[in-house]
Amino acid sequence: MNGVVLRRARDEDLDALYMIDKVCFPRHHFSKYFIRLLLEYPSSVAIVAMISSRIVGFTIGVIEDENESRIYTIGVLPDFRRRGIGRLLLEKLEEELARQGAVKCRLEVMEGNIPALQLYSKMGYHRLGVIRRYYGDKDGIVMEKVLKPLRTA
Repeated sequence: MNGVVLRRARDEDLDALYMIDKVCFPRHHFSKYFIRLLLEYPSSVAIVAMISSRIVGFTIGVIEDENESRIYTIGVLPDFRRRGIGRLLLEKLEEELARQGAVKCRLEVMEGNIPALQLYSKMGYHRLGVIRRYYGDKDGIVMEKVLKPLRTA
C-alpha cells in the first residue's frame, strides 16, 4: 500500500499505541501499563504502521509457548481504515512470529466485529470456539491459523 511504512514498535511509541487502542476499543482497551508489559515481553512482536511519520495503527503478538503465538491487539485509527493497513500489519506480524518459530497463531475477536471477522477469515483463520461474555456483555470468538514456517538459523 502506498505511503504506509511498517516498523517495529519502540518504547517511545507507547503513548501513541495506548491512544490508538483507546480509540479502537473504547470499552475494552488495554491499560498503558499492560501495553508496556507486552512491548517489553521477551518474545513479543510489536509492529506499527506509519503514514507521513504518524502512527496510524499497530499490532502486538507474543509467542506464549514454544511454538504457539497469540495476537493481543490490532488496531487502525478510524480515518485510516479500509485501506489495507490492518491486513499489512497482520501479515507482517505473522511473518515475524513465524520467523521466531511460531507455528500457530490464536486470537480473540468480539462477536459482531464483522470487519475483523472478515479480515481474519480471508487471512486463513478458522473459528475454534466461543468464550462467553469475554468482552463484558459480548462473547469472544476464538480463532486460529497455522503459520507458514519461516524460522531462520
